[in-house]
Amino acid sequence: QLAISVVFSLAIVNITYYVLKEVLLGSPSQARQYIILNLYGLLLILPVITINFGMFFMSAWKKSLDYSEKLERENLESKLAALQSHIDPHFLFNSMNILSSLIEKDSKSAIEYLENFSDIYRYILDYKGSELVSLGTELKALESYFHILEKRYASGLIIDIRIHENLYNKNILPLGIQMLVENAVKHNITSEKSPLTIEIRNIEGNYLEVKNNLQIRSKKNDTMDHTGLKNIVTRYEYLVDDPVKIIKDEKDFIVQLPMLD
Repeated sequence: QLAISVVFSLAIVNITYYVLKEVLLGSPSQARQYIILNLYGLLLILPVITINFGMFFMSAWKKSLDYSEKLERENLESKLAALQSHIDPHFLFNSMNILSSLIEKDSKSAIEYLENFSDIYRYILDYKGSELVSLGTELKALESYFHILEKRYASGLIIDIRIHENLYNKNILPLGIQMLVENAVKHNITSEKSPLTIEIRNIEGNYLEVKNNLQIRSKKNDTMDHTGLKNIVTRYEYLVDDPVKIIKDEKDFIVQLPMLD
């Protein structure tokens, strides 16, 4: 396009010079004059056309970049929405089984259990589209979840929460703590003789720590994908630069979540 534009422009210059010089003025032109004319024309036309093409390509590149960023943003938003709507089917299945057994044995406990179960899913529906939620709101919703776990595991599960109330206005991922607790219960043994202990506390550096002692059900279970944990890590990567810290040793499994202002 650049070459054709230069040739076309020089052709127009030469034709115009010919019409003015020979047709209108009747003066014969020389080959030397055409050579000089084309050299000067080339020196003038080439920079102008180059600048014009540069501006055109810059504009096209900017539009392409904007469109690419729009597609990337929409792609991230769709992935984030899918992650936010994640509900573990095992939790749903087990909860329904417990409710079914309670209805037969103790209707009062069944009603209380159903109320807590409803509170959890009301919270999921209210905040599943939110990127962040206040820590206080998350902990309040978790009370219902912990009541359900108590019904299921009794003294086989101990949950210890130690968080300063002045941090309740900090923000974390909705259902982030719930997923970590659910993950710990899913992959570890819970029994009265060897209770699973889950500690939730704030630590230095604006981090919330969820820690559980390791009582892996089996080696096969230990190698299973931690879907809830991957969900949390991926969602944090979309939102902030602060990483989710995962620490594992022979005794404990620890996940530290950034708390945001």
